[in-house]
Amino acid sequence: MRREIKLIIWVFVLVVGPALTLSFLAARVLESWQIVLQKRMAGEAGHVLEGAVATWEHELAALRLAPESPAGQSKPASRWLVHAAGLSLRHQWVEGVYVYQPGSGLLYPPVESVVSRFEPTAPNGEMELLLNEGGTHLERGETNAAIDCFEGVVSGFDRAKPSISRDPDEGFFYDLVALRRLVELYEGEGQAARAAVIRARLLERVLNRYDELVPLQRESLIEWISGEMAKGQWLMGNGQEPALSTALGAQWRERMRGRQLGEAERAEWVGGFRMMESTIPDAGWSTLRMRQANVLITKITQPGAPAIFLALEFNENRLTEHLNILFALSADKTELRVQCRTQKNEPDGPILASRQLPPPFEAMAVIATPENVQAFVANARLQTWLYRGGGVLLLMSVVAGVWLVWREAAREIQQARERSDFAATVSHDLRTPLSSMRMLAESMYMGNVTDEGKRKKFLGAIIKESDRLSRLTDRALYFIRYGQGALRYQFTEGDLASVVREVVEAFAVGVGGKVKVIGSEALAGAGENERIVIGINMAQELPPVRFDVGAMEQVVYNLLDNAVKYSFKDKAVLIEVRLMAQAGAMVLTVQDHGVGMTPDELRHIMKPYVRGKTAGRQNARGLGLGLALCQHVVQAHGGRIQIQSEAGNGSIFCIILPG
Repeated sequence: MRREIKLIIWVFVLVVGPALTLSFLAARVLESWQIVLQKRMAGEAGHVLEGAVATWEHELAALRLAPESPAGQSKPASRWLVHAAGLSLRHQWVEGVYVYQPGSGLLYPPVESVVSRFEPTAPNGEMELLLNEGGTHLERGETNAAIDCFEGVVSGFDRAKPSISRDPDEGFFYDLVALRRLVELYEGEGQAARAAVIRARLLERVLNRYDELVPLQRESLIEWISGEMAKGQWLMGNGQEPALSTALGAQWRERMRGRQLGEAERAEWVGGFRMMESTIPDAGWSTLRMRQANVLITKITQPGAPAIFLALEFNENRLTEHLNILFALSADKTELRVQCRTQKNEPDGPILASRQLPPPFEAMAVIATPENVQAFVANARLQTWLYRGGGVLLLMSVVAGVWLVWREAAREIQQARERSDFAATVSHDLRTPLSSMRMLAESMYMGNVTDEGKRKKFLGAIIKESDRLSRLTDRALYFIRYGQGALRYQFTEGDLASVVREVVEAFAVGVGGKVKVIGSEALAGAGENERIVIGINMAQELPPVRFDVGAMEQVVYNLLDNAVKYSFKDKAVLIEVRLMAQAGAMVLTVQDHGVGMTPDELRHIMKPYVRGKTAGRQNARGLGLGLALCQHVVQAHGGRIQIQSEAGNGSIFCIILPG
């Protein structure tokens, strides 16, 4: 009891007391610091959010600016094209621009004409001649001359009137044909930078004259330009910037988007505008769902001109990303992180301040969180842990102290029980030979044995029982020393086979069994009057081995004893003992045909005080120290034990010792 009381006192003095004191002091310090930090950051966050919301309001207002045009006239499609391209270029979240005017329908994207409005004109002999000469030079392989001819066509177009700069019959623009040829020639000559400049000029001219192109030339150029872009070779004038990131690229993208808009889709957009035009206010933006898409729509009115409706199809995810970038600029050089919050995304940190976005995005908000969220959250978690951890730590300390006391007490009880069981087992094992020796000695002392032959037989039995008693005493001493960790070994070089044979023969005599010499084949079986048969197979001319004789005797004896104890009671006991040299090592195998073990038993059977699950059913006496002792002895010899066992089919214990 004194030991348990001391243990409890030390647990409280060394663990509980210091832990509670430190928890209290740390919690007080962090609480004060956290309050000051949160107030300071919340005030700064509110100021930053006001600026972020104002920036977004200014951007929304700028989106409503329509392209300039004469008062009283509808907006030309070309002007809306440039405006839409600028919107999509500056605002990546805008995926489409649509302009509707009641009575006129969908003004933008415009309907692309599939009928040529070109009227034959007088031929331009100079340009046509230069084109033909350029083609002739190409056929002859005269690249430089061909380039001069095509460059002449382009410069001649700049000087001539547009009406006479086209093919008189087909309506092809001479300069566009020449520019396309120049791109191919410069690429063939390895002049990529010059080819990029020509490409940019070609794209600009195609966009400016898109509605004037005859359908055949338009389709040819669209196919060629799209192919060049698909190959990733479309670069602008400096040879570095991709075309799709420039104004020309954005205009081309808008042209292709309008081209892909079919009649059915245009009718759906017009129907949607007609349904919604009466609900759209005269000022500001509204968000709607049209054609399964998110649409930002506004009404633009100008003096002396009919009202028009501007609709921006947008991607909500891209809009959120755009707002995050916009708001992040507002929080530059602060310890805050400003971001957009929607119903789909949750903030990744504690919110210091928040502001609702102006209509029509009132469902979204801009929030401010600490820039270093991990540090902020870590401090908050530490504070929470310090508040709550004190009580938990106290409870855990008490539980740990009780558990330690219980474990120590249980260990003492278990050791006392094991010592008691060991004493009872040893007493029982020693009582049997002592009783036999006493009975035989008393018979001879009282003169009951007069026959000389019988007298010698009794003396021989007393000697055998003395040997058995000696072995039992040695075994008990080995178990005691093993339990105390006091085993000592005396290694000598000798014949292991003779030691094994002597132990097997002595064991067989003690259990009333019979020893048979066997070959490589398995033991056939026992005779009619033979309950226990031990087959032994020793290889010839085995090399000497360094081992402790007494220790190895105990190993062999324990394995044989287990083989008998864990055998089937209604069958003969067959045990095979083999000793041979393999790969520079000495291998001793003891095989039985008893009850065997399950895989779960094999994982724990070598631990001290662990017995097989069938020990109770077999009425096998013991403490579970035999195999643990065997493993200790074998490992002390530098060897190892391998076990193969199957429930109901016996076990094989293989001891491998270094040669």
